[in-house]
Amino acid sequence: MEYVIDFDISALAILTIMIFSACYRHMVKSSAEKCFMVLLAVTFASAVLDIICAYIAPNLTGVYLACALYYVVRTAVAPAYFVYLVALTDGWKIFKNLPINIAFKAIYAIMVVAVVIVNPINHCIFQVEQNGTSTQGPYIWLLYVGVLFYFIAGAIYIFKYRKFYARNKFYCLVVIVPATFIAVAFQHFYPQILIECFVQTICLLFYSITLQSPEERTSAEFQINTREAFFEDMRLSEFNQKEQTLLLFRVKNYAARIEAVSYEVGTKITGAIVERVFDLLKRGDLSAVPYHFGVGAFGILFSADERERVDDFAQKLSLALLDNRLSKNSANAKLEFYECIVYLPDDIGGYSSIQMMLEGYQNFLPSTDAVYRIKQVPEYKDFTMYNKLDGIISDALANDRIEVFYMPIYCVEEKRFASAEALLRLYDSEYGYINPEKLVDFAEETGDIHKIGRVVFEKVCEFVSTPEFTATGLDFIEVNLSVEQFHDRHLCEKMLLIAERYNVDPSLVNFEITETGSWDIWNEVVNQVKIMTDAGFSFSIDDYGQKNSNIKRLSEIPVELVKLDKSLADDYSSPSGKVILKNTIKMVKALGLTIAAEGIENHRMVDRFSSLGCDYLQGYAFSKALPKEEFLRSMKEVQA
Repeated sequence: MEYVIDFDISALAILTIMIFSACYRHMVKSSAEKCFMVLLAVTFASAVLDIICAYIAPNLTGVYLACALYYVVRTAVAPAYFVYLVALTDGWKIFKNLPINIAFKAIYAIMVVAVVIVNPINHCIFQVEQNGTSTQGPYIWLLYVGVLFYFIAGAIYIFKYRKFYARNKFYCLVVIVPATFIAVAFQHFYPQILIECFVQTICLLFYSITLQSPEERTSAEFQINTREAFFEDMRLSEFNQKEQTLLLFRVKNYAARIEAVSYEVGTKITGAIVERVFDLLKRGDLSAVPYHFGVGAFGILFSADERERVDDFAQKLSLALLDNRLSKNSANAKLEFYECIVYLPDDIGGYSSIQMMLEGYQNFLPSTDAVYRIKQVPEYKDFTMYNKLDGIISDALANDRIEVFYMPIYCVEEKRFASAEALLRLYDSEYGYINPEKLVDFAEETGDIHKIGRVVFEKVCEFVSTPEFTATGLDFIEVNLSVEQFHDRHLCEKMLLIAERYNVDPSLVNFEITETGSWDIWNEVVNQVKIMTDAGFSFSIDDYGQKNSNIKRLSEIPVELVKLDKSLADDYSSPSGKVILKNTIKMVKALGLTIAAEGIENHRMVDRFSSLGCDYLQGYAFSKALPKEEFLRSMKEVQA
């Protein structure tokens, strides 16, 4: 039989170029890259053996050995392909626990035994004729079934974890399955045309172009993994539940001290840092992957086996980064670094938490040269709480754990407590009471402020409807209303329905418009305030004196009360603070509005703000915010 080997020769040429390119482009670092190189090598060997089988005649022994080796190598392509798919998702841990893991090894072992041990006895897989031509035996289908198993398993794996691949990469991975089947079927019916290895090579060529692109992961300038590569690896680590240790370090004030001098200086410093990191990792023979996040920030990801050695490495890195040569490169400015160690996933929750931590970990690290475990930093508790806040809020809403505390407000003229402010509180079993400002800011971002606002208002109405509230002698309750809540165009209707449910007169509620959130919908705020005022509610401006405060807004909406921000009280001790406060009060009074001062901490401040003309006073000089029952007891004592 005259074989056509042109396709095999073409495959060898393409594979040679790909192997050389992979080595030249340093594509042998990650497990996926190494598995891809194995796939290239197996395909290369298959093509070589294919040619040998066709042209070694009439040496029958040589043909037989070449054919046996060809089938062993050729059938290895399918399991090598499956291993490559697992490597792309870094799914070794999951794969080891799958029942298919045993079948994966056993099936290839059976195929090798059939070719190497069984076939010499009965020629069930292939046989070599006297003319040196090889023909397939009656049980060749065993090899086809084995190969089919791996390709089907690979197809299932791809579809199950398709979210880890971009669309073009997903299609590229899938195409090898039908392409291989077509090539095998074609060569089965036309055995003289050796096309299998060529088709396999073309698929690998597409893989090389689409999947194996180190330029997408590695900085061309510094030959270190990029920020994008880090997040991709973190996503896979979360999926595979891997335990790792992350060492983060950042040059303090990088932009101000280095980039401000010149781009060339920044590049030189970054290059020197990268060089020291690689050198230390090599000398320590550590299993770790370094990353450059940009703007003087770096990270090194260590495997779980290296956890005990990370502290020692961090200390050595600190000494290496204090090298005088680095300072000389930075225009003689002494370089300082933040360093912290993070145990994954113990210290950080999910993928999104890692993103947030990377952005701001240096903000809560003490300003020292020590290497910190991130969990040892006091502010880290707030950080982890913020990452779980979405779940904390959802759980609190679902289980009615939103609380309302009350803080009394003193009327200067009548010398009594005339009202109280309802304040949101949320207690979590792990973090205690959540900071209200952080809670509201987060709820505004997620949209939960609408649900929380309605819950708070309903609890206030429930309280106001009781005889206990009437006994306090208070004229009304002040309820915070975020600007974000005005996005709801049915706000007035919803609040009226709640008030009617508890038979509460709207005049017993004064809404404080808090200056959090966005003021882009100011026109909508003005319109809705007018509608709600007509419905009987009254309004005040809270925290006047900071953020978006301006006199124009006071003239545009029908408010009766202006609450001065606590910062005005705090700044009163300075000469400029006195001037600002006096003129602010004078201006608000000129508009015919009443004034409440927040942050009144002692009796001296009570006398001062009373003399300045404030109508209402609120602060710790009178009482802190209290739970409803404690507030009622306190009011009862005052009335007595």
